[in-house]
Amino acid sequence: MGHIQKILAKTEMKKPAGWNPDQEDYNLPFTVELKEDFHIHWQDIRIEMAAEDFSAFAGAVSEAHKRWIDDGRPKKLSKMKRYGWWPGEDKDGFFKERYESHNKRGELCHHVRVFPRTESGKLFFDNLFQIELQEKGQLHIHYKNFRWELGENTFKQIASAVDEATNNLRPAGKKINKKEERNGNLTLKAVDLIKPHRYDIQIRIDTLKAYDVGGIDAVKDGDYVQFHRANRGVKDKPPIEKLKDFVRLYRVVQRGAKLAPICVVDFGGPHKAVLPPRRRKETMSVPYRYSLYDGAHRLAILYHLGHTNVPVKVVSVRKKWKPPDYTTFCVNNGIKKL
Repeated sequence: MGHIQKILAKTEMKKPAGWNPDQEDYNLPFTVELKEDFHIHWQDIRIEMAAEDFSAFAGAVSEAHKRWIDDGRPKKLSKMKRYGWWPGEDKDGFFKERYESHNKRGELCHHVRVFPRTESGKLFFDNLFQIELQEKGQLHIHYKNFRWELGENTFKQIASAVDEATNNLRPAGKKINKKEERNGNLTLKAVDLIKPHRYDIQIRIDTLKAYDVGGIDAVKDGDYVQFHRANRGVKDKPPIEKLKDFVRLYRVVQRGAKLAPICVVDFGGPHKAVLPPRRRKETMSVPYRYSLYDGAHRLAILYHLGHTNVPVKVVSVRKKWKPPDYTTFCVNNGIKKL
């Protein structure tokens, strides 16, 4: 139970599907086993305990179960009630004694204990956070005596969510300043806006790389022109003129000119992208909070020049607006190969 001020990041994880490493499913049946120490497996999580810890844990759960049965097995309660606690610790200690280090027996309290973990068959007592790549390809994330087993794609999904949360973090207790976001005083990692549905931004970045080497002749027949030719509206400039404007803007920024903040839409979590030009067909889910609204050229220039963070401005749009899926658009028009 907690009181959320703001959800910093959200991403939908795949549902448990048993044990299938080829599909990056590492969920094991519930089991309690003993080797270097006790292991309790709960799907893809493993909790480790020394023998005396396991005995105390099992006793506390057993006593909690008995008290719950005596209460009539309620499914939920209107007010929090504690049914179990660590041996030697007072039942009201969760709030009353949380700042204490020793219980009434003179032993270390559970919440200041260091529990065991295993690494390659050896036992360690430390507070390590460690990410390991296993020989068979899966990853292990160790935090204290917890181990999470997961695949590469799931790990990347989590890493992206952590990056997004880091960008959205504010000092503890500070209220979120909506005016600050609207005025462009917010920054995001550039890479967090170059999403799988925005291949057009990668085209712009690649165009700048080629231009640096060979000038305008190296890019005038490239993917940039092809993209704008395929995506050209009735009133748009000819693609070659748009390319020249892009190059001019790039040169101005190279000389030190400042760019206006990039405009983004805050969806608050995962959302859908739609296929241009009519934007009626939803094509893919975007498991991120922000999507680019305006400033693809500025974003590409800043990223190409080495800016890891870019200024953004959160804008309001009509409720039906959804970001374009220019990746599928480029595949359908032969600009990007699968």
